[in-house]
Amino acid sequence: MPKAPNSGHLLLFESTRLPAKVQATSVGEDDALAERRARTLLHAFNGSSTLERALNPPTSASERYGLIQEIISGNLFHLVVQSILWNQTSGIRAKPALATLLSRYPDPASLAAASTTDLRYILKPLGLQNTRAVRLRAMAATWVESPPNRDRRYRKLNYPQQGDGRDVGKAEVLCANDPRPGWEIAHLPGVGRYALDSFRLFCRDKLLASPESISPSSGELTEYAKTDTEWRQVVPEDKELRLYVEWRKHKAKLSSKVD
Repeated sequence: MPKAPNSGHLLLFESTRLPAKVQATSVGEDDALAERRARTLLHAFNGSSTLERALNPPTSASERYGLIQEIISGNLFHLVVQSILWNQTSGIRAKPALATLLSRYPDPASLAAASTTDLRYILKPLGLQNTRAVRLRAMAATWVESPPNRDRRYRKLNYPQQGDGRDVGKAEVLCANDPRPGWEIAHLPGVGRYALDSFRLFCRDKLLASPESISPSSGELTEYAKTDTEWRQVVPEDKELRLYVEWRKHKAKLSSKVD
């Protein structure tokens, strides 16, 4: 692990140590290689935290606000995994588990085939490891069977407004020109309001950019949006996401004045 650059960062690094070496995965990933990948990811994740923003508040000139979603927004699958882990858990505690998960199971197929015992071990520091392990595997299996696609939307009851989705069947698939609210990742187990807000803030414009904008097998977003509008419509409940939206709107306002 990297050393803390100063005493003010000590809590951050002390609170984000990787879990002990876990069992070999069902996909035959080399443990040493997976551990190196996890440490590289964790080092990147450490640059996005509430503590970092308190020590170095972002300004309108900052390239990033400091959320982990900004780092992983190029891969929708990774963002969904992150959103599920962040439920009922602080980001500081969840980062090591996320780094280990993404290094060992970087795509839907590998996570769907993961050992439940291995997943429980990785998730144990977060609590609710049995529930989380089942949910993550179910999400990955559903992704493999029906990956997110810009032409298929699904209901999420009472999202974003109370009453939304009540006129949509539970298994109904909404086509692109259907005016009823629906979301391309709402059919994935474990996806709630926080995940949908994150998806809309960081990934949906990219997903809607073109039919080839996402790799179904990896979740990587390969095209970039020609528009930049979806995030402006999101009203998050999560405090950090709300602050991010305020920062981004202010940044966009200043940018428009310069132009």
